[in-house]
Amino acid sequence: MNRTPVRGIVRDEMMPRTAEVVDRLTLVALVVGKIPGHSVGDYHMFRGNPMTPAIKNPTIGSVVNHEFSACSELPGYLVIGDVKDDTGYLPAEFGPFTIGGDPANADFQIRDLR
Repeated sequence: MNRTPVRGIVRDEMMPRTAEVVDRLTLVALVVGKIPGHSVGDYHMFRGNPMTPAIKNPTIGSVVNHEFSACSELPGYLVIGDVKDDTGYLPAEFGPFTIGGDPANADFQIRDLR
């Protein structure tokens, strides 16, 4: 275990460079909510609003992409794996660049890149 610049926080050998930047990280040890069930709770956490049949809210990534999309020609954010991330009521152009698949697989390829 190595000491970090933050009193009371140490790092282990699994993340060797973490000690150098831990003073710039946010550590979340526990999240507690009033919504039972992971799928409904995940929806609320990643979209900032509870699930409702009346409207499908965008994820936080799509909202940030919408607000700051003029900053770059690069994708605003990306999703690794088979995570279902969508734009809700925002246009599809504010969605993520989706990598798909598992990068740990030997035959992994990023779609549309060759």
